[in-house]
Amino acid sequence: MESIKSIGLIFCICSVVFGVILLLIPSGKYEKSLKTVVGLLMLVIIFSVVGKNLDFDFDFSIDQEIKADSANSLTQASERQILTLAENRIRQQISQLLDSKGVKDYKIEIIMDNSGTNGISISKAEIYLKDVNADVVELVYRNLGIRCEVLRSEGAKAG
Repeated sequence: MESIKSIGLIFCICSVVFGVILLLIPSGKYEKSLKTVVGLLMLVIIFSVVGKNLDFDFDFSIDQEIKADSANSLTQASERQILTLAENRIRQQISQLLDSKGVKDYKIEIIMDNSGTNGISISKAEIYLKDVNADVVELVYRNLGIRCEVLRSEGAKAG
């Protein structure tokens, strides 16, 4: 309660002093500048008194750690999402290509790497077929530029 009284007292004294100063300022080209300086000076004094009397002691280190952790989590989540979207898009392109050539009953796995700083690298595509067809490797590489490996699979599902 005592700190609130002292803040109020300082505010009243500053108001009277700066009010008198503002009355003594001659009108003219410096009037606006001097009023701005007096106003800023009054704000600085008031905030310094308020800060000392209320003893503001904020610990921002925890907040900064939380921000860093959430930014890191957000970056990792967005990277995973980008990888998933790229993988699904490549899988869709290979599926369309295989469907257009009449290849049925397949499963596609995309092996990707994003550890480099230059973006996403497609290592290869693994295509599982009931009947191994070597032409599929050339078809995918020629049309999409993706190295692939065709493997034999029992009961491969489309997609």
